[in-house]
Amino acid sequence: MTEESEPDPAQLVGDASIPFRLSELATFSADSVAVEHLHLEGLVSMAPGWHPFDRPLGEECGDPRCPYRCYELALHPDRDSLLRNYLMSAELNGVPFEVLAGGGLRRDIYRVRSLHPMLVADLGSHAINYRVPVTATQLRSQPASALCWEIVRILRDRHSNSALRLPPGEAVGGDFAVHADATANLDVVRLGTLDDEFPFLSPGLLDSNAMSRLLMRLVGGERRARPEPPRNPRT
Repeated sequence: MTEESEPDPAQLVGDASIPFRLSELATFSADSVAVEHLHLEGLVSMAPGWHPFDRPLGEECGDPRCPYRCYELALHPDRDSLLRNYLMSAELNGVPFEVLAGGGLRRDIYRVRSLHPMLVADLGSHAINYRVPVTATQLRSQPASALCWEIVRILRDRHSNSALRLPPGEAVGGDFAVHADATANLDVVRLGTLDDEFPFLSPGLLDSNAMSRLLMRLVGGERRARPEPPRNPRT
């Protein structure tokens, strides 16, 4: 019986139990990522009592001035798209209207817009996502030693960008990761809650059948095309 070979120390970062395979980034160049100045503007919804910049993505390094620290912004261009995406998500996950109206509609809505153009590195459709997905979900769940965070650091070091455009998630307007030191350039205003903005969704005005019909009108025909699963570009 042969012994398992130990991982190459050159491929490990920090905790030796976490593999860090540099080969996945062997062909990645920061200069291959488009960078441009953009005005960011849109609506975001947050759990009750949470501000868009209360919870950073990933692990907190303990230093609020960390140059790589960033926050997720899932921007929607208007109220209708925000509601449509929220209801679509509830429908797809089988959330009953009673549950939705009982708590979900109390989510806070914020309008976020940049005071000046922000330098944004666009990873939305970059080929690196076939090998190392850099999505809000990945950045939220992966440790600081993960490759997706190494890409964030590489781009920040090379371009000094204020934000990253991420591959599309739930937001019609786009998913962004905004670096902490750039949040001062963002005007953030609380507009109210979902049920403040859409009082016709109050549980006293709609029963479950009416809600189902409303969901069909708001969601039916408005579903965004789901991206095809990533294909290996080498095949």
